[in-house]
Amino acid sequence: LPDQTAKNECGLDQYEVRRYVGWYRHVTLAMLAHAFLTVTAHRAEEKGVQPVGRPRPSSSQWRRFGDSWQLVVPGPPHLRGHRGRHHALSWSNWRRRRQAVARRCHYRRRCHTFEGRSL
Repeated sequence: LPDQTAKNECGLDQYEVRRYVGWYRHVTLAMLAHAFLTVTAHRAEEKGVQPVGRPRPSSSQWRRFGDSWQLVVPGPPHLRGHRGRHHALSWSNWRRRRQAVARRCHYRRRCHTFEGRSL
């Protein structure tokens, strides 16, 4: 499935549409990267080189769930002191609160402007 490969391997679905020019550049570069990887893999296959295996899952203690990252198990032993799981969870909560404040301020600011001018 070339479409799925381009999405997974080249980040074709990782853009945030702001303007057409940015979207067009992103898609062009992603498809160019996909073409390069396809040609490189084909040449390696012709030479009889063993295919590269898929990477192992990350050993990180953080996992992505939807739009947020969560700590799934306590950290490694050398991080279990004062900067262990409690520190990571409190930092994560602090960051989420700061993001919520920033989001509210952003929307409030946008509601009070019209075409770039203050109302």
